[in-house]
Amino acid sequence: MNMFLSSNSCSRLIRNASVLQLNVQRRCLAKKSGGKSKKLSADEEPAMTYVEMKAAAKEKRRQMWDDRRANQARRRVHRRNRKRGTKKAEFQAFFGPFEEEYDALNRRGVQWNIRVGAVLERLPIVTPDEPEWELEYEKLRRYLDNWGPEFPEGNPFYEPWSESDPNETIEDAMKLLPKKFKPAPRETEADATGNINTLDRALKQRVYLTVKESDESGDSWEFPTTDVREGETLLDAVTRSIKEAAGPELEIYTLSNAPMAFDYRLLPTNKTEETLKGEKIFYFRITYDEGDVKDPSKCAWLTKEEIVKNALDKYGNDSHIPKLQHYHLST
Repeated sequence: MNMFLSSNSCSRLIRNASVLQLNVQRRCLAKKSGGKSKKLSADEEPAMTYVEMKAAAKEKRRQMWDDRRANQARRRVHRRNRKRGTKKAEFQAFFGPFEEEYDALNRRGVQWNIRVGAVLERLPIVTPDEPEWELEYEKLRRYLDNWGPEFPEGNPFYEPWSESDPNETIEDAMKLLPKKFKPAPRETEADATGNINTLDRALKQRVYLTVKESDESGDSWEFPTTDVREGETLLDAVTRSIKEAAGPELEIYTLSNAPMAFDYRLLPTNKTEETLKGEKIFYFRITYDEGDVKDPSKCAWLTKEEIVKNALDKYGNDSHIPKLQHYHLST
């Protein structure tokens, strides 16, 4: 395609090119003189060759790149001088090898058996204890609220306050209750005796239903699991596993048809078998409503910390199961 330019267009292009060359020369002189530059006239401007102009532009791009990398390095650290992305890197270190191994097994043509696991949780019954920082915040809030509107003494809105006034305790709140009202204890008898076979324990936390299983390593508490039967949905299989483990008197409800976690394991095979076999386990979060288990001695209601500790004792630190339970269970 032929392109024709008018004389005015050619003049503008030549003038813009001259101005651009002049600006590049000024920046190069300013950099050589330590950032202090003075305005030069057209006669005082030094002449730069094309090679020098290219070198100056390249040096500018290199400086911009170095500044950008320095800014990225500064952003990796929090204001508290703590490295960013620590929790994300910790999770990726656990999930990355887990995902790669699963993909490698699928490429080898493993025959998978589908199973489901029930993560039945009882929600906290009482509010957790206030931490020390929250008590300090409430004290500070009361102190700051004291500097609001000033009322004359004798006014019903006037409430004197001093820093020596103690915070209101639970015992002070108990005195305001009716005489016949007696609140239930926050620490139960099961907490004192260490009884894990009852729902009346760890009222400040979530507890999860586990059943006793025996294998070569001994007895352990595990989530109820079962195989998915033909024509049965995953959610129906989960409900059936809870009824089989805890009895029909336990009433539950689910908020989602989607599993909350996934795990897999290889099954032992003979050397003569050419195909590897394994099982996929889809865990569903189920919420406890009311009722109790049929045989408490065969079930235990454990907290997240207790479940993770049992997994560490059984499988060890090298196994992915303790990490899996750590990430998908709530406190």
